[in-house]
Amino acid sequence: MKITIIGLCAAILACFAIYKTIIDLKKENIGYRAGLMWIAIWGSICLFSIFPDLLNMTMELARFHHRTFFVIIIAVFVLYALIFNQAFQIDGMNRDIRKLVREIAILNYKLEQKEQNESVEKRNQQE
Repeated sequence: MKITIIGLCAAILACFAIYKTIIDLKKENIGYRAGLMWIAIWGSICLFSIFPDLLNMTMELARFHHRTFFVIIIAVFVLYALIFNQAFQIDGMNRDIRKLVREIAILNYKLEQKEQNESVEKRNQQE
């Protein structure tokens, strides 16, 4: 199958996205796991847009008969994986926030107790 203009544009866009992801990885703007995931997604887009016959072979291995349906199913699976990953990260951040709030509350309580003890000691010394 021939490479179309849209396929070429998709490959160029995917190459730029991979380049930006690598730069973000080097600057540590994104995590290692997220960077690898994005590189894999954009790499597969680039690969399938340059070699559309590879998509046909993959489609036949999965026993799909319509290319559009196959691409939509794969996109839905990728979106579910991204949503699951984000939900997992949000849960982790919520646990960290709860832990920090508890630690701050304990530190504030200790500080208030120390200030109260100091003020009581000053009153006792003045008497």
